[in-house]
Amino acid sequence: MRRQLRFVGVGGQGVILAGEILAAAKIQEGGYGVKASTYTSQVRGGPTKVDILLDNDEILFPYAIDGEIEFMLATAQVSFDQFKDGYESYISLRDIKKKYDLLYDEYLQLKIKVSITNACRSELSRLKEAIHFKSRYLSLDLIPLKQLQSRFDKQFNYLIAQNITDEPLKKDLGVISEYGVVGIIASVSQSQVKILPITHPKSSIPVWVGKQKILAFVSGNQEQNDLILKLKYVEEESQIAVGDRIVTNGYGGIFPEGINIGVVKEIYKEKNSLFATVEISLSKPIDYLKYFYVVKR
Repeated sequence: MRRQLRFVGVGGQGVILAGEILAAAKIQEGGYGVKASTYTSQVRGGPTKVDILLDNDEILFPYAIDGEIEFMLATAQVSFDQFKDGYESYISLRDIKKKYDLLYDEYLQLKIKVSITNACRSELSRLKEAIHFKSRYLSLDLIPLKQLQSRFDKQFNYLIAQNITDEPLKKDLGVISEYGVVGIIASVSQSQVKILPITHPKSSIPVWVGKQKILAFVSGNQEQNDLILKLKYVEEESQIAVGDRIVTNGYGGIFPEGINIGVVKEIYKEKNSLFATVEISLSKPIDYLKYFYVVKR
């Protein structure tokens, strides 16, 4: 690291000699040291200045830079007044740096507080959703699960959850969250539950679409997008519109009627087909969720 110093005085005080000694000491230590001196034609009594540069690396520009001189030794007031600008610039910059460091520390503290506040708001929102969810489905017998991991690829598109109660579980039970349908239990081991999510292409759940309660089936899509589902067997002439809400209709007995799934995002008319392709937007990605609930039958 480069150090830049300035000694000032008047001729005859040994200021330049002191700079030479300091630079030579740095060289003897194994580093690099140079001095650049300024003095008048007077043998004694005239203002003198020597700038000393010390560094562990080679010094290519052997002159001190005003604003970067971090130490100044003055043995005469007249010399200090004449050569003080470079050092005072450093003092000014150092004060600015201190203020910047203080402001940056305050910024970091505020950033942490904002992050904590946002996390609290997110958790409060989740708790509100959970309370609202439980108040809506007081009549349902629900068993809580905790998500352990999620896999969303074409080979392993399953959710793995943990049964955090002593309640026995079995295959083909519906799984929901405060945001809506999650999927159906595919298998159960001693401590873990494997769930076929609603986003899986093999998933097929009967639903009502819109206020007209148009019958359709929801499944995942081949692209494995965990926010987009598709409606199957929708007639091209049906009155489905973008923004229509989609809920379970209770057919099959796995899910009760009225559990939220999502809303219609886009409708595509397919050539040479009696059916239209309807994309559904989920309210939350499934891997975002921490807790699920199994609907007992």
